[in-house]
Amino acid sequence: MSKYKLLALDLDATLLDSQGRISERNIRAIKKAKGNGVHVAVFTGRSPLGASIVWENGLFYDVAACFGGAVIKNMRTNEVLHSNYLKHDLVRKSLDYATKCSLVSQIYVDDYVVSECENPYTQRYIEYLKLKCIYDNEIRNKKWTNVPKVLYFADSNELMAHLEATRNEFKDCMEVTASSKYFIELSDLNSTKGKALEWFCKHLDISPSETIAVGDSLLDLSMIKAADIGIAVKNAHPDLLNEADYVSPSCDEHAIEWVVQNFI
Repeated sequence: MSKYKLLALDLDATLLDSQGRISERNIRAIKKAKGNGVHVAVFTGRSPLGASIVWENGLFYDVAACFGGAVIKNMRTNEVLHSNYLKHDLVRKSLDYATKCSLVSQIYVDDYVVSECENPYTQRYIEYLKLKCIYDNEIRNKKWTNVPKVLYFADSNELMAHLEATRNEFKDCMEVTASSKYFIELSDLNSTKGKALEWFCKHLDISPSETIAVGDSLLDLSMIKAADIGIAVKNAHPDLLNEADYVSPSCDEHAIEWVVQNFI
């Protein structure tokens, strides 16, 4: 049996390759990890519905951390086990700020997306993740509940400048990070993958010293730091590469197989 009891995996550009697929070699590796007593769990920025496309193949632990850690859900029973939703005033402020900065924004309510008006960014996003969307030009005037995060779309050349400015705008009241070179994510201060990993340790009655986390984006940074072994895939953001204990092959080079072979 393995010393490690939890393998926390980001999905996009980590477990999934650039075509959005899990390689057969990664599938075999995950099965080997499970056979060695390891809980292999999904830690994703996706909604539960977006994550279910992957989870339904039966490879993963029943409980998944979604929306970047804002919602922890039993994917088999549909029970929400833990959540940290944004307060309405922060939702409104974040939407107003996006408009001020000429950024396209959207919020999540349960498993659907709400955006102010039709736009190509949201359209591509919902098509890729197979989500439902509501366009509502009164979005900034309504009181929304159960919002796990707000997403901004930014041009890749301007993302880091917008990210820094958004962090300065909402410091001490929201977690602001990036999940790709196009997305800025705003969530509750306690809604991080690192906090989710702490929750999993209590849920499974294990120690952080028995955990491994693998990711590629700034959204994964907190769980990379929280795990006993934090691994960045080779295609990861530079900040993640600098903070990780190890760097694995890229998402297109069967990264998870490498992790299992070397540490499990």
